[in-house]
Amino acid sequence: MDLAKAILLGNLTLSATDDQRIAFDGTLIRCQLFDGALSVLSLQDVAGLIDLRFAADEVLGSLISVFSPQDGDLKTVSKVKQLAASGRFISAGDVLIAAGLDRKTADWLAGFTTIHGRGSRLARAVTPPGLQDVLSRSGLNEANLYGAGPSNALYRVEVFLKTARGRETYGISLFSLDPSKTPIFRKIFEKRLPHAAGQGSKAFDGMTGASSRGVSCRYLGR
Repeated sequence: MDLAKAILLGNLTLSATDDQRIAFDGTLIRCQLFDGALSVLSLQDVAGLIDLRFAADEVLGSLISVFSPQDGDLKTVSKVKQLAASGRFISAGDVLIAAGLDRKTADWLAGFTTIHGRGSRLARAVTPPGLQDVLSRSGLNEANLYGAGPSNALYRVEVFLKTARGRETYGISLFSLDPSKTPIFRKIFEKRLPHAAGQGSKAFDGMTGASSRGVSCRYLGR
Protein backbone atom coordinates (compact mmCIF):
# COMPACT_ATOMS: atom_id res chain seq x y z
CA MET A 1 0.00 0.00 0.00
CA ASP A 2 1.45 3.37 -0.92
CA LEU A 3 1.86 6.12 1.63
CA ALA A 4 -1.07 8.26 0.51
CA LYS A 5 -3.45 5.32 0.74
CA ALA A 6 -2.10 4.41 4.17
CA ILE A 7 -2.91 7.89 5.44
CA LEU A 8 -6.35 7.96 3.83
CA LEU A 9 -7.23 4.65 5.44
CA GLY A 10 -5.97 5.76 8.84
CA ASN A 11 -3.24 3.11 8.87
CA LEU A 12 -0.59 5.77 9.33
CA THR A 13 -0.94 8.19 12.25
CA LEU A 14 0.60 11.63 11.91
CA SER A 15 2.64 12.52 14.97
CA ALA A 16 1.24 16.06 15.10
CA THR A 17 -2.45 15.22 14.97
CA ASP A 18 -2.89 14.14 18.61
CA ASP A 19 -5.25 11.45 17.40
CA GLN A 20 -7.55 14.05 15.84
CA ARG A 21 -9.21 13.35 12.53
CA ILE A 22 -7.06 14.41 9.60
CA ALA A 23 -8.70 17.12 7.50
CA PHE A 24 -8.08 16.32 3.86
CA ASP A 25 -7.87 19.99 2.88
CA GLY A 26 -4.53 19.97 1.10
CA THR A 27 -2.49 20.73 4.23
CA LEU A 28 1.11 19.77 3.50
CA ILE A 29 2.38 16.63 5.19
CA ARG A 30 6.12 16.02 5.42
CA CYS A 31 7.33 12.42 5.40
CA GLN A 32 10.79 11.01 6.08
CA LEU A 33 11.35 8.10 3.72
CA PHE A 34 14.19 5.93 2.51
CA ASP A 35 17.85 7.02 2.77
CA GLY A 36 16.82 10.15 4.65
CA ALA A 37 14.79 11.42 1.69
CA LEU A 38 12.24 14.07 2.58
CA SER A 39 9.03 14.23 0.57
CA VAL A 40 5.96 16.39 0.95
CA LEU A 41 2.47 15.05 0.40
CA SER A 42 -0.81 16.89 -0.14
CA LEU A 43 -4.14 15.07 0.23
CA GLN A 44 -7.23 16.94 -0.94
CA ASP A 45 -10.86 15.83 -0.92
CA VAL A 46 -12.19 17.25 -4.19
CA ALA A 47 -15.35 18.46 -2.42
CA GLY A 48 -13.24 21.33 -1.10
CA LEU A 49 -12.24 22.57 -4.56
CA ILE A 50 -14.07 24.82 -7.02
CA ASP A 51 -15.36 22.76 -9.92
CA LEU A 52 -14.66 24.56 -13.19
CA ARG A 53 -17.77 23.01 -14.74
CA PHE A 54 -20.31 24.10 -12.14
CA ALA A 55 -18.94 27.26 -10.50
CA ALA A 56 -21.02 30.42 -10.79
CA ASP A 57 -19.51 32.95 -13.20
CA GLU A 58 -18.88 35.49 -10.43
CA VAL A 59 -17.11 32.90 -8.27
CA LEU A 60 -14.82 31.68 -11.02
CA GLY A 61 -14.20 35.20 -12.30
CA SER A 62 -13.26 36.42 -8.82
CA LEU A 63 -10.88 33.51 -8.30
CA ILE A 64 -9.14 34.00 -11.65
CA SER A 65 -8.84 37.75 -11.03
CA VAL A 66 -6.89 37.17 -7.82
CA PHE A 67 -4.06 35.51 -9.75
CA SER A 68 -4.48 37.18 -13.14
CA PRO A 69 -6.60 40.38 -13.03
CA GLN A 70 -6.70 40.68 -16.82
CA ASP A 71 -8.22 37.21 -17.23
CA GLY A 72 -11.20 37.45 -14.87
CA ASP A 73 -13.60 38.64 -17.57
CA LEU A 74 -16.75 36.82 -18.61
CA LYS A 75 -15.22 35.76 -21.95
CA THR A 76 -12.40 33.86 -20.23
CA VAL A 77 -14.74 32.40 -17.61
CA SER A 78 -17.10 31.14 -20.32
CA LYS A 79 -14.22 29.54 -22.23
CA VAL A 80 -12.90 27.82 -19.11
CA LYS A 81 -16.33 26.40 -18.27
CA GLN A 82 -16.92 25.25 -21.84
CA LEU A 83 -13.59 23.42 -21.98
CA ALA A 84 -14.08 21.94 -18.51
CA ALA A 85 -17.42 20.48 -19.56
CA SER A 86 -16.09 19.10 -22.84
CA GLY A 87 -14.72 15.90 -21.34
CA ARG A 88 -11.45 16.29 -23.25
CA PHE A 89 -9.24 16.94 -20.22
CA ILE A 90 -8.17 14.96 -17.17
CA SER A 91 -7.28 17.82 -14.83
CA ALA A 92 -8.22 21.41 -14.04
CA GLY A 93 -4.70 22.57 -14.86
CA ASP A 94 -4.99 21.24 -18.41
CA VAL A 95 -8.30 23.08 -18.86
CA LEU A 96 -6.89 26.40 -17.64
CA ILE A 97 -3.87 26.21 -19.95
CA ALA A 98 -6.09 25.31 -22.91
CA ALA A 99 -8.24 28.33 -22.09
CA GLY A 100 -5.23 30.57 -22.66
CA LEU A 101 -4.03 31.30 -19.13
CA ASP A 102 -0.27 31.34 -18.69
CA ARG A 103 1.26 28.31 -17.01
CA LYS A 104 2.15 30.07 -13.75
CA THR A 105 -1.40 31.36 -13.30
CA ALA A 106 -2.84 27.98 -14.28
CA ASP A 107 -0.62 26.22 -11.74
CA TRP A 108 -1.83 28.48 -8.93
CA LEU A 109 -5.48 28.15 -9.90
CA ALA A 110 -5.17 24.37 -10.33
CA GLY A 111 -4.43 24.12 -6.61
CA PHE A 112 -7.92 25.41 -5.84
CA THR A 113 -9.95 23.90 -8.69
CA THR A 114 -11.08 20.57 -10.10
CA ILE A 115 -13.17 19.01 -12.85
CA HIS A 116 -14.11 16.00 -10.74
CA GLY A 117 -16.44 17.54 -8.16
CA ARG A 118 -20.15 16.98 -7.62
CA GLY A 119 -21.62 20.47 -7.72
CA SER A 120 -21.10 24.18 -7.22
CA ARG A 121 -21.02 24.26 -3.41
CA LEU A 122 -17.91 23.58 -1.34
CA ALA A 123 -17.47 21.43 1.75
CA ARG A 124 -15.96 23.94 4.18
CA ALA A 125 -14.33 21.24 6.32
CA VAL A 126 -12.06 20.22 3.43
CA THR A 127 -11.71 23.56 1.62
CA PRO A 128 -8.04 24.67 1.66
CA PRO A 129 -7.47 27.56 4.11
CA GLY A 130 -5.89 29.57 1.29
CA LEU A 131 -9.00 29.21 -0.85
CA GLN A 132 -11.26 30.13 2.06
CA ASP A 133 -9.20 33.28 2.57
CA VAL A 134 -9.40 34.24 -1.11
CA LEU A 135 -13.16 33.72 -1.17
CA SER A 136 -13.74 35.64 2.06
CA ARG A 137 -11.92 38.66 0.60
CA SER A 138 -13.82 38.50 -2.67
CA GLY A 139 -17.02 39.90 -1.19
CA LEU A 140 -19.07 36.93 -2.41
CA ASN A 141 -22.01 35.67 -0.37
CA GLU A 142 -20.62 32.73 1.61
CA ALA A 143 -24.10 31.26 1.95
CA ASN A 144 -23.93 30.49 -1.75
CA LEU A 145 -20.39 29.09 -1.60
CA TYR A 146 -20.55 26.41 1.09
CA GLY A 147 -23.01 23.75 2.14
CA ALA A 148 -21.75 20.50 0.64
CA GLY A 149 -20.28 17.63 2.62
CA PRO A 150 -16.89 15.97 2.06
CA SER A 151 -16.93 13.28 -0.60
CA ASN A 152 -14.87 10.91 1.57
CA ALA A 153 -14.31 9.06 -1.67
CA LEU A 154 -12.40 11.14 -4.20
CA TYR A 155 -8.96 12.55 -3.41
CA ARG A 156 -6.32 14.48 -5.29
CA VAL A 157 -2.83 13.45 -4.21
CA GLU A 158 0.20 15.63 -4.91
CA VAL A 159 3.73 14.46 -4.22
CA PHE A 160 6.61 16.90 -4.26
CA LEU A 161 10.00 17.69 -2.75
CA LYS A 162 10.76 20.71 -0.63
CA THR A 163 13.94 22.23 -2.04
CA ALA A 164 15.99 25.34 -1.34
CA ARG A 165 14.11 27.02 -4.22
CA GLY A 166 10.66 26.16 -2.89
CA ARG A 167 8.28 23.35 -3.73
CA GLU A 168 8.43 21.50 -7.02
CA THR A 169 5.63 19.11 -7.87
CA TYR A 170 6.62 15.77 -9.36
CA GLY A 171 3.38 13.86 -9.40
CA ILE A 172 -0.36 14.51 -9.29
CA SER A 173 -2.91 11.72 -9.04
CA LEU A 174 -6.62 11.39 -8.48
CA PHE A 175 -7.84 8.38 -6.51
CA SER A 176 -11.34 7.07 -5.98
CA LEU A 177 -11.80 5.20 -2.70
CA ASP A 178 -14.60 2.73 -2.04
CA PRO A 179 -14.32 1.80 1.67
CA SER A 180 -17.22 -0.64 1.33
CA LYS A 181 -15.13 -2.91 -0.85
CA THR A 182 -12.17 -3.97 1.28
CA PRO A 183 -11.44 -0.97 0.45
CA ILE A 184 -10.62 -0.56 -3.23
CA PHE A 185 -8.72 2.35 -4.73
CA ARG A 186 -9.14 3.28 -8.38
CA LYS A 187 -6.61 5.60 -9.97
CA ILE A 188 -8.49 8.02 -12.22
CA PHE A 189 -5.39 9.75 -13.55
CA GLU A 190 -1.73 10.29 -12.80
CA LYS A 191 0.59 12.94 -14.20
CA ARG A 192 4.32 13.28 -13.76
CA LEU A 193 5.94 16.50 -14.81
CA PRO A 194 8.47 16.08 -17.66
CA HIS A 195 11.35 17.46 -15.61
CA ALA A 196 10.93 14.91 -12.80
CA ALA A 197 14.34 13.31 -12.85
CA GLY A 198 17.14 12.33 -10.53
CA GLN A 199 16.31 12.86 -6.88
CA GLY A 200 12.80 14.07 -7.67
CA SER A 201 11.90 11.00 -9.66
CA LYS A 202 13.40 8.73 -7.01
CA ALA A 203 11.40 10.42 -4.27
CA PHE A 204 8.16 10.12 -6.24
CA ASP A 205 8.75 6.43 -6.93
CA GLY A 206 9.66 5.87 -3.30
CA MET A 207 6.53 7.62 -2.11
CA THR A 208 4.13 5.64 -4.29
CA GLY A 209 5.75 2.33 -3.43
CA ALA A 210 6.57 2.88 0.24
CA SER A 211 5.29 0.74 3.05
CA SER A 212 3.84 2.69 5.96
CA ARG A 213 6.09 0.83 8.39
CA GLY A 214 8.92 2.95 9.75
CA VAL A 215 7.73 6.09 7.99
CA SER A 216 7.58 9.28 10.05
CA CYS A 217 5.08 11.91 8.90
CA ARG A 218 3.81 15.19 10.31
CA TYR A 219 2.12 18.35 9.13
CA LEU A 220 4.62 20.75 7.61
CA GLY A 221 5.41 23.68 9.87
CA ARG A 222 4.24 22.01 13.09
